[in-house]
Amino acid sequence: MKEEIFNQYVYAVCKEMKVDNVDFFAKTKKPDVVKARHLLYYLCFNRPMRTYEIQKFMSNNYYETDHSTIIRGIDRMSEVLKKDKDYSNLIKKIKKYV
Repeated sequence: MKEEIFNQYVYAVCKEMKVDNVDFFAKTKKPDVVKARHLLYYLCFNRPMRTYEIQKFMSNNYYETDHSTIIRGIDRMSEVLKKDKDYSNLIKKIKKYV
C-alpha cells in the first residue's frame, strides 16, 4: 500500500517538475532532479511514511540513498516552503494525483 502511494508521488513529482523518471532515479546532482527528490521525500514523510520505508522504495527503483540524505532533503524542502509559496501550490496539485 505505501509503495503504491510512493509510486504515485514519483509519477506526480516527475510530471509536475518536468523531470524524466530515468533521471530521477539516476545518480545525478542536477539541481532540478535533486529538488524533485527532496519534494518526494517531503511528501512521503508527511503522508506519513518512515524514512526507512522511503529508503527501501528508492532502493527498489535502484537508487541507493541513506537516512541522513532523506532527512536533509525533508529539511531543505521545509525551508523552501517557508520562502517560496509556489511550492505550497505545487504540493496541493501533486496531492490530487494520490
